[in-house]
Amino acid sequence: MMTRLVFSLGKAINTAKKNKAKLIILQAPEGLKEKMPGIARKIEKETSAKTVIMARPCYGACDIPVKEMEMLGADLVIHFGHTKMLKTKKVFYVPLEYSLGKKTLERLSARAAKKIQKAGFKKAGLVATAQYLSYLSLVKKTLEKQGLKVLVGKSSFMAIGQVLGCNVQSAMRISRKTECFLFLGDGRFHPLGVALETGKPVFTLNPLSQGIGVIEAREVDRMKRAHLARISIARNAKSFGLLVSTKPGQSDLKRALELKELAEKNGRKATILVMDEVREELVAGINIECFVNTACPRIVIDDARNWGKLLVSAEE
Repeated sequence: MMTRLVFSLGKAINTAKKNKAKLIILQAPEGLKEKMPGIARKIEKETSAKTVIMARPCYGACDIPVKEMEMLGADLVIHFGHTKMLKTKKVFYVPLEYSLGKKTLERLSARAAKKIQKAGFKKAGLVATAQYLSYLSLVKKTLEKQGLKVLVGKSSFMAIGQVLGCNVQSAMRISRKTECFLFLGDGRFHPLGVALETGKPVFTLNPLSQGIGVIEAREVDRMKRAHLARISIARNAKSFGLLVSTKPGQSDLKRALELKELAEKNGRKATILVMDEVREELVAGINIECFVNTACPRIVIDDARNWGKLLVSAEE
């Protein structure tokens, strides 16, 4: 199936003109950075603004370069690849979507329905990432034609059926009414989050690879056992390092201060450590037994096993 990314610069250019922007920061995740020089030239051609491209990694809609904006004196950030998260007039989000073939997607959806039914399920929840949201209706209709009952949930601030790596409310809100979930999108990062939070089997439909898969129960079980093991070890720690990110959509100093007070009330030592990216090498030389992450919850899920010292989440 031939696919291509579709997005529009029109509204972003109009916003730049309306705000009389003189300097604009362009930000995109790794897979889109190669397109940024061409986009920069187009924006400069159609506005009176100059542009700079953020070269550091971008971890999502929560990772907006606010500090860089202030330092450079930029008037606007145009963020590509994600739907709106932070409410500020100085950030304009340009979401992307894939252009997919209708017939191929219907065929893939029918295959997914058969796999779900073969596993013994009749009620499925349907979720997707931002790039595939416009196809949820087509997939839902195809699944229902195959005899499945399909539900699509909505979170408080995202589109219907949308999930993020750190937020699967749209799945959680319908979890009790479903037996499993079907994730429409590419990669395992998002469906794994749905599986961990809901405790339900998650089937995957990847339009790019045209593959139908499933998040295995043993993988989820292994991660849950690791979660319990971290909690058990952390109970005996005498010193804690409370990690606070300066990323605007992840920063939670308030929670770190609450945890520090709680630890000290219970006779433990607690130190608050502030950084942009939460990485072990930044705190490796500090003599602390257990580090507590208050930033993106997926950091612990995906990276704790790679840390030499114990890393737990604020929730744990």
